[in-house]
Amino acid sequence: MAGLKRSLLSSALIAGSVGAAMPVQGAIYELIALTGDPVPTITEGQTLTQLHDASINNAGTVIFHGYASGEGFGGSGLWAFESGILRNVVQSGQTTPGLAASTVFGSMGSGVINEAGDIAFQTVVLDGLDSSRSGPAVWLEQSGQLKLVARYGQVFSQSSTRVFGGSPTDSWYGLSLNDHGDALFTSDYRIGSDLSIKRRGLWVANPDELKLIASEGASPFGPFSSVRFDTISQGLSIQTNSTTSFFATLEGPGIIDSNSRAHWIVDESGLKTFARTGESFAELEDGVVPTSLGNLYLNDSGEGTWKAFLFGPGITSSNNDTMWVRSGESTQLVLRGGDSAPGTEADTIFRGFWPYLMTADGKAVFEGELAGPSVEGHSESLWFYEKGVAEIKARVGFQAHGVGADVVYESFVNRYAGSESGHVLFSGFLDGPGVDNSNDFGIWVIAPDGEINLLIREGDVIDIDADPLAESLATITYMDYSGISNGEDGKPSPINSFGTAVLTVGFADGREGILLATVPEPSILGAVCFIACATRWPKRSVRLSG
Repeated sequence: MAGLKRSLLSSALIAGSVGAAMPVQGAIYELIALTGDPVPTITEGQTLTQLHDASINNAGTVIFHGYASGEGFGGSGLWAFESGILRNVVQSGQTTPGLAASTVFGSMGSGVINEAGDIAFQTVVLDGLDSSRSGPAVWLEQSGQLKLVARYGQVFSQSSTRVFGGSPTDSWYGLSLNDHGDALFTSDYRIGSDLSIKRRGLWVANPDELKLIASEGASPFGPFSSVRFDTISQGLSIQTNSTTSFFATLEGPGIIDSNSRAHWIVDESGLKTFARTGESFAELEDGVVPTSLGNLYLNDSGEGTWKAFLFGPGITSSNNDTMWVRSGESTQLVLRGGDSAPGTEADTIFRGFWPYLMTADGKAVFEGELAGPSVEGHSESLWFYEKGVAEIKARVGFQAHGVGADVVYESFVNRYAGSESGHVLFSGFLDGPGVDNSNDFGIWVIAPDGEINLLIREGDVIDIDADPLAESLATITYMDYSGISNGEDGKPSPINSFGTAVLTVGFADGREGILLATVPEPSILGAVCFIACATRWPKRSVRLSG
């Protein structure tokens, strides 16, 4: 809706505080950071220059990665926005607490925040006096204190020959953080000083413990088994209940390509497979087995979803794609290529599936590829699967939600996120009357009751002036969000249980911002209108720490 003014209203209103006037569309916004603005850093006089990878928890605390420049030393950093205050968490060039005075933080990756407000991040530690002590590390901020979790060169067992971190230049992957303050990630370790003898490990760590829970070269089936992990990949999660999941391949006697891949979980009963290629299931024909697995998406209740391709007698490209759901110890084939697509034309079937999320309330969110004589190119579709029922939510070529008549979805971006209360965030491109490259992208939120609302659209105009008596309109030229999470898997989440999403937005004047956006529920909407009509509130209420 190019040209429509969007007033800013604090998302904290959901929790009882106040903000600005109600926007026409129904979404409420708060701009919490803007490039060019002063920003709290380790030296004064710096401004934000780039913004990335924002995430939010249920308390409304936002963290984001960015860069600052100006007087003194700039560089990458992490910032947190909480209770209307923007503060610095950590910045490159800052002295590392508890280590040698010659050691500082170097470049760093994006962080992840849990419900307790703990923040985990990966960084490079630089020692100006001894380069052999420089290398990657994982840190945790708890109650405002930075604590070392794991560092390159750290001995992690009784044997002094097993050293954490394969080499100073190795990357660590998949950083996740649960609500107990336990971080999950993969990293190499080495045996002795020979950097060529490295193994990839999966770690759960906190400031008090560094624990290796799976390792390449080790057997998942006990010390006397000759079958061992070959590779441990990404696709990691650590649940609120401390269950961890990961993808790995096997090697050894009896292991061939068709049975080497598996999803694994570690819970209170130990390490076990969640799904494995080559396993036969009662729902499949004799001799038919899964031969490849897609990513596993898991929630705290033990429900998971994934896709698998089949191999065996009678399997063709029309029936080899499948979608599975598991609850507890029960695994079920729920959809298969060739199945009828409910809610579509009578002759339309599923041809393929791409699960992207298992929500906290038990809905499998997936894209379905449709086929049939009536599809006419409109094959891409968004679905929920829950308790034996598949429900179509949106489809390419059909009316898009919250936009003008005859404006349709052109495609979806395969990145979905959910909250513990059941919200689902998705994005996509538009086509139709009045749509061009200045307004053809949108972000939507599906409420727990299934209602779909447009959250924000490219080309929208909002007021970004911090002064409630002044006005500075800016046109949004792009929007994005980071993370694929259900709010329980320890991964960075762009939406919380109140339906507040945190977005990175770009403006026509070249600036970038971090924006909170919420579509309030109807019961909240009336209260917002009453308050907004009676009072003039500040459009931006960001304060800097210190």
